[in-house]
Amino acid sequence: MNLRIATTLAASTLAALALFACPATECADGEQRCDGEMIQTCEEGAWGAAEACEGTMNCMAMDSGVEHCMEAM
Repeated sequence: MNLRIATTLAASTLAALALFACPATECADGEQRCDGEMIQTCEEGAWGAAEACEGTMNCMAMDSGVEHCMEAM
């Protein structure tokens, strides 16, 4: 395989990995997601730092796709 083809193949592979391996970073303001048992809130289109849920609540992902802090059932 010549160097030009190998370089093109390597660049294409890296681009595909970057596209599919990285988690989504864009979000809608006010949207929330779980980071383990902690919660992240979207501010100005970017995920904020993970924060502990209040009291004895944990971050839970609902079947509907909503993620928020709530008491365990």
